[in-house]
Amino acid sequence: MVCFLILLALALIGGCGADVPVAEPLDFSVGFPARPAAEMELGASVPVPEAEPEKGECSVAYGVLLTPSAEDTLGSMISAADVAVVEFTADWCGPCQALLPELEKLAAEHEAVAFWQVNIDARPGLCQEAGGIVSLPTVKVYSGVNEVGQVTGNYPVRLRGLLLSVLRERGE
Repeated sequence: MVCFLILLALALIGGCGADVPVAEPLDFSVGFPARPAAEMELGASVPVPEAEPEKGECSVAYGVLLTPSAEDTLGSMISAADVAVVEFTADWCGPCQALLPELEKLAAEHEAVAFWQVNIDARPGLCQEAGGIVSLPTVKVYSGVNEVGQVTGNYPVRLRGLLLSVLRERGE
């Protein structure tokens, strides 16, 4: 018993597992411009469409996280804006709930981008259209109608970096 305790103490002091490499280190080298406080006020106006959309056509209100209607298809969602971000989530998914505030911040910061949140339990057909979702949260980024990248897991820094690189590439 004493030998076990001594080995345990040595392992803890020696940093047991310290030589284990990290699978994917996070890159915090990207700088993000601060937004003026006036742009972040609650109750800021959101553009409202002038006419009611046709059935199967999306009505996009920028600056907010959107939920697809029963008629929306993935194609109609991603073609609603030049750049679209689609999060596949579930109410029971803890990491999905933790990512939600970050997605809302990104939506408020990038009003030209359509941000969608798809509940996989309510809309399993959209998951199939997206090529199958095997892990939650999965966030896919589309430029035009093409998927340009995805982030699987609660990694808001990676998501922000992917979105900024897509916007930079498009010149926005």
